[in-house]
Amino acid sequence: MELYPQTIRLAEHEHQKRLKLFKILKNELQISINKKIVIETYIDQRPLAEIVNGLDESIELVVMGMAGKSLLERTFIGSNTLDVARIITFPLLCKWIHG
Repeated sequence: MELYPQTIRLAEHEHQKRLKLFKILKNELQISINKKIVIETYIDQRPLAEIVNGLDESIELVVMGMAGKSLLERTFIGSNTLDVARIITFPLLCKWIHG
């Protein structure tokens, strides 16, 4: 598939936007928890199973949110979380976020 420059710029803009939102969330969470707990966030475009299978052994907890406004979105996002729950070997905390 040919990618046009404007498509690449839009994708990079969206990536940067999401990184910024993750940083804000991380900072808000870090303020409210024990400072000894390290929170790491990242965005990855690989399939979830590949990401989960490659997680660092030092991880103590994986947190995933399940959200979505439409039934289709809730089903899709929820199924991703369930897929991860089936294969992950680390403790997994899932939170349903009402949209």
